[in-house]
Amino acid sequence: KPIPEERWFESKPLPARLFIMLAGVTMNALLAYLIYVGLIMRSGIPTLVPVAAAVTPGKPAALAGVQTGDSIVAINGVPLKSWEVLLDKIGASAGVPITLEVVRKGQPLTIRVTPAAETAPDPRTGQKKQLGRIGMAASATFKPVPVTDAFGEAWRLTLDDSGKIFSTLKVLLSSGAGVSDLGGPIARSEEHTSELQSPMYL
Repeated sequence: KPIPEERWFESKPLPARLFIMLAGVTMNALLAYLIYVGLIMRSGIPTLVPVAAAVTPGKPAALAGVQTGDSIVAINGVPLKSWEVLLDKIGASAGVPITLEVVRKGQPLTIRVTPAAETAPDPRTGQKKQLGRIGMAASATFKPVPVTDAFGEAWRLTLDDSGKIFSTLKVLLSSGAGVSDLGGPIARSEEHTSELQSPMYL
């Protein structure tokens, strides 16, 4: 049967229409939060570790002798505390030789590599800039957390994803990028690995 005109969305007063639209956005955010809570309680928090999951042929890491499975324990003699420290250090060392101390099958090795300067999205801001890259991807592991912490971590991840949406819109507006740059994960998989906006890639 025809829907009465007074039930049309367009016939609702402005506050009612705003409430309806905000309700949809709120439910999307709530669903994402609940999914994160379930995933974290089941598997833990995904954490990147300085272990080479993949090494790109022809890139500085491969040319210097880094192999898949190598565990990087120190850079320029300073012990590594996290993958993020390695990411920041190499990103800021384009064209500057650095020394990596790695462990391969239980044996310590010292490898000297010079990161190449590449224009790539900053893993934190998404803005393209000149960064040092050696052509290596991190391994990921899942860190168990108490059930009580899962809710807080899920909230942090939800806020982080929301922030990335706004930062992406900001980049699109400020850099003059077009709709073609919003290809999603399938389109991005066809791009060169160095152009992936991912904190896993170094």
